[in-house]
Amino acid sequence: MGRVQIVIRSFDEDDEGKDMPDTELDSASVEAALLVSDINLTRGSAELFADGKRIARLVKRGTGHAPFWELA
Repeated sequence: MGRVQIVIRSFDEDDEGKDMPDTELDSASVEAALLVSDINLTRGSAELFADGKRIARLVKRGTGHAPFWELA
């Protein structure tokens, strides 16, 4: 698989229900895309695309020292 595009959709940190603007990034691999998503997202979702097709949608859950990713 070639390059992977990432669309990060952050949720508002203050629970005011406002979504933040989407961030679009590229990565060299799925592994790198997962790392980039984890580093750049506190709350929200990340969609991974390869060759124009969505290959995964991840939602970051949990808080503090115990965050986890839900594969949606």
